[in-house]
Amino acid sequence: MTDFIDRARRRLQRCAMAAVLLPVLGAAPPALAIGHEALAVAPADHDVRPGPNIPEPMVFDLIRPLGVRKGELEVNVLGLKPLSRLSTSDEQFDFIGGSDDPTGRRDSLELAPEIEYGLFDNFAVELELPIAHGELAAVKGAAQYTFGGGRRPRFTHGVQSIVFHDLSSHSIASSLLYLAGYRFSPRWSTLAMLGANREFGGDNPGSRTLGILNATLFAEMAPRWTLGLETNYANTARGNASLLVMPQVHTRLSPRFSSQFGVGTQKREGSLAAELVFRLVAEL
Repeated sequence: MTDFIDRARRRLQRCAMAAVLLPVLGAAPPALAIGHEALAVAPADHDVRPGPNIPEPMVFDLIRPLGVRKGELEVNVLGLKPLSRLSTSDEQFDFIGGSDDPTGRRDSLELAPEIEYGLFDNFAVELELPIAHGELAAVKGAAQYTFGGGRRPRFTHGVQSIVFHDLSSHSIASSLLYLAGYRFSPRWSTLAMLGANREFGGDNPGSRTLGILNATLFAEMAPRWTLGLETNYANTARGNASLLVMPQVHTRLSPRFSSQFGVGTQKREGSLAAELVFRLVAEL
C-alpha cells in the first residue's frame, strides 16, 4: 500500500510540474472536457477551432461557427413554410432574407440556399440566394470576423456584416451585428446578436432602419442531439415590431451532414402566425 501511495504521489507531482511548464514553454494544454462536450478547445492543431464550441441558431445563423478556420466550407439550405398568415398587411422583417416583405406576398415555401467559406482563420464569407414564388428573389452577401475570447475559455465574440439586394423592389439593405457566445456548462450555452438593419431605395421612400436582437439558448442533450430556443426581434423607429420564437432540434447525421428542424410563431401588431422551418447542412 505504501508503494502504491508513493507512485501515485510521484505521478501527481509530474502532472503538476507539466501544468506549470507547458505554458512557459509555449505548448498548448489539452481541451478541458466534461461529458461529451469540450468547454474550450486549445489551438494545438491549426484545424481545431479555438474557444468554446457554441451551436448556431437555425433561422438567423452564423457564417460558420465563431472561430472559423481557414478552408472550412459549408453548403446549406434553409426552408420556411408559413402555416398561417399574419392579419396585418404592413411589411414585416424577413428573417431569412434580412429585408422587408409584405405578408400578403409570403409564398407557401421559401428557400435560401447558401455557401459559406473560411477565407482566413477567424474570417468567413457567405453567398445566399433566397428563392420565393419559385424564382430568385434576392442576392445576399455577408462576412463575419471572430475576435475570440482571450483568456476566457467559455466566451467568444465577433461581428457580422450583411448586404441584401432585393431583385423585385431593387432596394438594398445592410446589417451590422455584434455576436457574443458563452458556454455555461458542457450542456448549456447561449449566443446573442445585436445590431441594426438599414434599407435604401426601392419602393420605400427614403430609408428605413430596424433594430435587431437575436438570443438563443442551447441544451446539448447528447453528442448528436441539441435543443435550442431561438428568439428574433426587430423593430423600427416608428414602433413597429416583429418577434419570432422558434424552438428547434439539431441532429448530427454524420461527421459532415446535419439537419435542423423547428416549428414556432411570429407575432406582429398583436397578430400571431405559425411557421415551420428546417435547415440541411453539409460541411465539405
